[in-house]
Amino acid sequence: MNDNLPVISIIVPVYNVKDYLERCVASILCQTYKNIEVILVDDGSTDGSGELAEEIAKRDERVKVLRKKNGGVSSARNVGIENATGKYIGFVDGDDYIDSDMYEFLYNLIAKNNADISCCGMIKDDGKSVSVNSCCCETEVYENYEALRLLAEEKVFAISACDKLFRCEIVKKIKFNENLSYGEDFLFCFYVFESCKKIAFCNKQCYHYYMREGSCVNSGFGKKQFDRLKVLEEIEKNFKVEDKVLEGLLKDRKIKSQIYLLRAIAGSGKFKDKYKSVRKSLLTNKKYIFFSKNSLKLKHSLAVFAIWILNPLFILAAKAGKKL
Repeated sequence: MNDNLPVISIIVPVYNVKDYLERCVASILCQTYKNIEVILVDDGSTDGSGELAEEIAKRDERVKVLRKKNGGVSSARNVGIENATGKYIGFVDGDDYIDSDMYEFLYNLIAKNNADISCCGMIKDDGKSVSVNSCCCETEVYENYEALRLLAEEKVFAISACDKLFRCEIVKKIKFNENLSYGEDFLFCFYVFESCKKIAFCNKQCYHYYMREGSCVNSGFGKKQFDRLKVLEEIEKNFKVEDKVLEGLLKDRKIKSQIYLLRAIAGSGKFKDKYKSVRKSLLTNKKYIFFSKNSLKLKHSLAVFAIWILNPLFILAAKAGKKL
């Protein structure tokens, strides 16, 4: 261990991931960057994950375990943030794993570019095949508003907190919104990016995102999906956007979310009582969608037209699993 290097606190929310936790923590402990503390936050697991975390902590003094009642991933991460002692903070989900040089790579990105955040690429693994998101291979450094635009479009930056390294002092001021079950990473990254001066990115794929069946992200359409709109409504309410391009991109993101929800409601038959209000809100932006400059694709405009003029046909197509 090099005492001249700052400590990186790596926070792992743990909830019923007993089958994956050993692999996850092993990938963190074998990091080429040795000055780390690993904070495993057991969020009320019922499958023995908490006990396994305690066993792992006995093997390596860099690991500490915090146990709490179930409150969700944001609650677990916030407990980890409160107890972190490092100069930098990273997040790894308990069913994922990382390359052995990920945190050395991310730390060097910050140090070389005098950045507040560094970001790497992510590999999505569904257990059968692996897909790689690739944008650019060279290091790029962005100022906060430029980075916010790319985040809103999901270009370059993934909306996950897990492929990034953050200055601790910034993260401790912001934390995660514990009232959200979906979209909490986007909201967190948005506020952190806005609070930073520089964000460094290089698309070296270091983070392995395991898309297991039954995980929160892959559990299908449910009530939590309406948090897509809550996130954007919170930004509208609490964040004064001084960048017109960013303002438009956030509006476009909201429109896309509304289209998704209307199609999901019609197709699943769930939450039918919400269809009317979401449709009404979407159609207040007809003039913007059809006559103003925006980042929406033709398919989005066509979907809005169908929702507006051909709504019964849109609903029938959604029920049949087709896009209109």
